[in-house]
Amino acid sequence: MYNNDIIPGFDEKTNEHLRIKLEKIGDSQDCIVIHLRGFASRQNAGFFNRIITETSEFGFRWIILECAEFITQSSSVAGALTAILKAFRKSKGGLVITEAKPILRYFIAANSLDIFFKQKNTLQETIEFLKSKAWRLPQFPVAINCLNCGLNLTAPSFGFLSCNACKTAFRLIFGAI
Repeated sequence: MYNNDIIPGFDEKTNEHLRIKLEKIGDSQDCIVIHLRGFASRQNAGFFNRIITETSEFGFRWIILECAEFITQSSSVAGALTAILKAFRKSKGGLVITEAKPILRYFIAANSLDIFFKQKNTLQETIEFLKSKAWRLPQFPVAINCLNCGLNLTAPSFGFLSCNACKTAFRLIFGAI
């Protein structure tokens, strides 16, 4: 199956440094794999952002970015991922990155983006994760107990939370501490 079969006119947009192949997962209408080949830099981060945004506009709620042959040379990709995440939060979908190289994982963690989407080691693991429905986001606010002093806390959203009593800091990632 060609990219144009999945999204009409997709192959008309090209970049000499970044090649993209689309793949639908079985008969799922809301999940797509984007195989990234090449490198992203400050110069083509806009192209990368437009391609991902266009994919989300075609009704795909879950995008899997397969990054086995993808290299990034700057944190511009982290900025592009931030814009993408805003679009997906509205559709109750998300982004899963699989087979990311250590430098990409570093950029993601350094920009605290890893609290907003999942990272998996293999494409098969990612597909099983999405089929299991384990990705469902909790309804906020969420009540949790401080792991240090036991005080009842209310987490308004994902991200960082600190206990008022003992000042222990927590990081909520997809509803887990």
